[in-house]
Amino acid sequence: MWETSSRILLFIMGILLIGYGAYLSSNQDSASNAFVVNGTGIICLIFSFLSKFKKFKGFGIEGELWEEKQHEADELIEKIKSEVDGLHNIVETVAESSFTSISSIGRMNPVPPSYKLELTNRLENNLKQIGLSTEEIIRSKQIMIFLITYDLASCITKPIIEQLRIVEREKHDVIESFEKPIKVDEKYNSAIEVWRSVSSEIGVVKEITSQNTASSEALNNINTFLKNTKYLSSKRISELKANLADEFLDLECYIKTKELRRPEHYAAK
Repeated sequence: MWETSSRILLFIMGILLIGYGAYLSSNQDSASNAFVVNGTGIICLIFSFLSKFKKFKGFGIEGELWEEKQHEADELIEKIKSEVDGLHNIVETVAESSFTSISSIGRMNPVPPSYKLELTNRLENNLKQIGLSTEEIIRSKQIMIFLITYDLASCITKPIIEQLRIVEREKHDVIESFEKPIKVDEKYNSAIEVWRSVSSEIGVVKEITSQNTASSEALNNINTFLKNTKYLSSKRISELKANLADEFLDLECYIKTKELRRPEHYAAK
């Protein structure tokens, strides 16, 4: 408010001084005074518009419109930002394609997993150097993350399935133990139902690490299964968890951080 009032006052003084200078100019005796008065009036006018100038020229002082130059600079900055954002999106898209290609290496070709990890690390470092954030890199790695989660979860589910297969064979042996010709009665039907139920549990475990469903919920799903299974004894479950302690930690770590806890171990598979 004070700044606006000051500018108005300087503007009025400038006009009055220039007017008075014009009056003095008409009088030959006051010509020199008129020059000083006019100059003072012009300076007042300049200062009344000072906020629009970065510098000014007049009476030995250079000047240019600050607000206009600032507007031009803002437009240039926005244009640069737009182009940088566009380039950023292109880099992220290329990164996603690269990570996906690396993920497929070794699944269809005899390429050591260690080579895949080396390529992945090099690509991540390069992306960080050109400005991609950790979140953007993780977003570009979604397919790779999915496949690594599948691999780590499979290291747990395969031994579980092996134990269930043992139970499945035991239940099938019970069915085979019935005297021939088989009398289809409640006891036999119950044995068949138990055998099928074990097979169903095997299907549940397989589904946890299905290529279509492997996800960040894999660890929770495995623990839920072990809690609810009817056919693995508490002793067998305890033994499984003890033998697979590192594998459980590997999966938990990767789901939380998207970083391999034992990259050398994963690369050696």
